[in-house]
Amino acid sequence: MAVLFTKVYGRVLAPGLAALDPQLPTDLVERSELARAWRQLERRLDRFAENGVAAA
Repeated sequence: MAVLFTKVYGRVLAPGLAALDPQLPTDLVERSELARAWRQLERRLDRFAENGVAAA
């Protein structure tokens, strides 16, 4: 189990979390579909929050 979790962390979790880093340079974001999707989600959530707060 320890080997499995170590490999999952090294190959999936660490790179995936690194792609979600808000400090990641734009040129690196463009290379990652996950990072692009995360940034798009963040922008839409920000717009939703701004519109929701203004409407309330």
